[in-house]
Amino acid sequence: MPADDAVRPRSLADQLRSWPDDRLAELLRARPDLASPTPQDTAHVASRAAVRSSLLRALDGLNRLELVVLEAVAVLGPAQPGSLHVAADPDGVDRALGRLLDLALVWESPEGLRALSGVTDALGASGTGLHARGPLTPDEVSARLPQLGPQARALLEHLDAHGGQGTTAAARPGGPGDTPAGELIAAGLLVARAQGAVTVPAEVALALRGGRTTREPADRPPELATSQRDPALVARSAAGTAFESVRRVELLLDQWSTTPPPVLRSGGLSVRDLKATATLLHVDETTAALLVEVAAEAGLLAETLADGEPVWAPTDAFDAWTGTSVAERWRDLATAWLRSPRTPAQVGRRDAGRGATNALSPDLASPLQAETRRHALTVLAELGPGRVLAAGTGVASLVARMAWERPRRPAVRETMAGWALAEAAELGVTALDGLPEASRLLLADEPDQAVAGLEPLLPEPVDHVLLQADLTAVAPGPLATEVGRTLHLLADVESRGGARSTASPPARCAAPWTPGGRPRRCTKRCRRCRALPSRSR
Repeated sequence: MPADDAVRPRSLADQLRSWPDDRLAELLRARPDLASPTPQDTAHVASRAAVRSSLLRALDGLNRLELVVLEAVAVLGPAQPGSLHVAADPDGVDRALGRLLDLALVWESPEGLRALSGVTDALGASGTGLHARGPLTPDEVSARLPQLGPQARALLEHLDAHGGQGTTAAARPGGPGDTPAGELIAAGLLVARAQGAVTVPAEVALALRGGRTTREPADRPPELATSQRDPALVARSAAGTAFESVRRVELLLDQWSTTPPPVLRSGGLSVRDLKATATLLHVDETTAALLVEVAAEAGLLAETLADGEPVWAPTDAFDAWTGTSVAERWRDLATAWLRSPRTPAQVGRRDAGRGATNALSPDLASPLQAETRRHALTVLAELGPGRVLAAGTGVASLVARMAWERPRRPAVRETMAGWALAEAAELGVTALDGLPEASRLLLADEPDQAVAGLEPLLPEPVDHVLLQADLTAVAPGPLATEVGRTLHLLADVESRGGARSTASPPARCAAPWTPGGRPRRCTKRCRRCRALPSRSR
C-alpha cells in the first residue's frame, strides 16, 4: 500500500533504504540479477533496477493486469491508485500495485506513484498503446471529439485500436491540412512527431475507451475449459504410465550397456539408432527421443569411450538408480524433465540449412522450455481434484490462460506448452488431461511426499513366470529388475499388459496353409516359414 505523505521517499534508493531486510530479500529473490555481482548498497540496487536488461526480465514475469497498471502509472503518473483509469476491480489494482512496488518497478514519490525511468520504452508493443499526454485537457478532448467529421473520427478510432500511432504526410511541414489526418492534427487530437509520425495522446485514448486505459476488463483471465473426472482414475492412470516410462528407460539403458550407439561427429544420436530404440521400446520416435533425453538429463546416460570411439552408454548412477523403488526412479525422471531445457519434440524436424535435428544434439535446447513446462503444470494445478481439461478445447484454453499470465512471452510459447503437456502425459506426470496428487506434490517441491503418494498405486514386482506348453512364459505382473533382464535376454516380448507374455519362435504359424504346403500369411515368424525360400513366404 502507498506510504503516507510525511514518509514518502524522494527516490527509489531512498525507498529501498526504508525497507526491512525480509522485503529486500524478497526483491532480490524475485529479481536475482540485482544481486549479481553483490551490490555495495541500496543505491547500487536501485541503479541496477532501472537498467533496460533488468527491466525486460522483470516485465516478462508480469501478467496482463500488472502490465496494464504499470503502463497507466508510467503514462499518467505521478498519480494515486484511484486515478489510474484501469478497467479492473479496485482490489485487483491494489494487489497489482503492491507487486509492482515489491518488484521496485514503481516507487512512491512525494507527488504520487512513479514508474522507473525506462519502463515506457521497455513495455513497447506489449502495452495497451497508451502514449504520452498531449496539449489538451480531458475537458477539451471531450468538447472537440463530437465536432469531428465522420472520416476523421473513423481514422482516430482505427489508430487507437491498432497501437495508437501511424505516419501521414499531413504531419510533415507544409503537408496537406484538408485531409482527415490534417483535421485531427489541427484539433490537437493527434500529435505530430518526427518524420511524419503521429500518436494518439493519452487523454484522447482514454476518451475513446470510455475513460479506461483498455476497452476490455484487464482483470479477467481466460477461463479453463474443463470436465469432470474421477481423481482416483486419474491417479491410477498416471501411475500406470509412470511405471511404463520407468521400465522403458531401464530397458533402454540395459540394451545400451551391451551395445552402445556411437556419438555423431556433430554430437547426438543418429536417426538409425533412434529408430532402433523406438522399435525396442515399442513406442514412436518422438517418445523414444523424450526417454533418451530425460535419461541423459537425469545423469543416467552420458558420452563415454568404448574401444577408443565415443559412444552413448549408461553411467555409474544407473546401477544405483535401478536399486531404488519404482516410485523413486519415476521421481528422478520427472524432476529431470521439469528442469531440463531440452526440446525432444523437435527431434526429426528439419531446419533450413542444417537438416534434421538429432536426439542428444547440443543444439536441442531452449531457455524457455523449462519455465514453460512448470508454468503449464502450475496452471493445470489450479484445477481442483476431479477437474481435468476438456477434450478438444482444454489445451487451447490453457494456452490462452498462459498467454494472459505471461503476455510478453514469445509466440513459440504456445507450441512449447503443447509439447510440455504431451511429454507430461508420456511420463505419467499427467493422465487423462488432469494432474494427479503425486505430480502436484512434485510441482510443490515435495519429492519425498510425491514418492509416498505414488507407491501405493504401483503394482508389486514379481520374481516368477508361468511357463506354458508352447514355451510361452507369462509374467503375472511387473517383473523384478533382475528377472526381467534375464527374461529379456532369453525371449522376445509377445504382448504387454497387466501380465507380460514372451515366447520363443513357434514351429509353425497359425495361418492357413495351401494344399501344396505353402503358407498363405505368416503372422508369427515361425521357424518353418523362415526355412522356406523367400518367394514362398
